[in-house]
Amino acid sequence: MANGLTVRKMLGLNLTAHEFRLAFGASPMDDQEIALLTRSMLEILSEAAAGVKTPDGDLQEGRATKRILPKEFSAAIPKFAIHVQSSDKRPPAGEVYAAVSYHGHWFWVDDRDLSSKRGLSFLLGL
Repeated sequence: MANGLTVRKMLGLNLTAHEFRLAFGASPMDDQEIALLTRSMLEILSEAAAGVKTPDGDLQEGRATKRILPKEFSAAIPKFAIHVQSSDKRPPAGEVYAAVSYHGHWFWVDDRDLSSKRGLSFLLGL
C-alpha cells in the first residue's frame, strides 16, 4: 500500500479514491484523472519502419525517402525497429517469417530475428 500511496502523491492523485479515470491529454482535469499523451498509429508505424532496408533504386527513383531522425531518437530506434531485409531475389523459403514481393523487390523478416518477429506480431495486434 505504501507504493500505491507514493505513486498517488507523485501523480497528484486523490489519496483516498478507489477508482481513477484514464484520459488522453497533457494534464488531468482533477485529482481523480490520469492523463496520458500516447502515440498515434502513424507514429508507431514510423518508428517501426526505421529498420526497413530500402532498395537504392527506390530512393533514386523517388519511390521512397531516406528517413532522417533527430539524434535524441536514434538511440531508441533499435529497441522497436522491425528489421526488414530487401533483395531483387526471392529469399529462401525456410529462412523467412514473413515476405512480400513489391515493385520487383522482395522484402522479408528473417525467421531467426526474434525481436523483429515480436515487433511485427505486436503491430498486427494493433
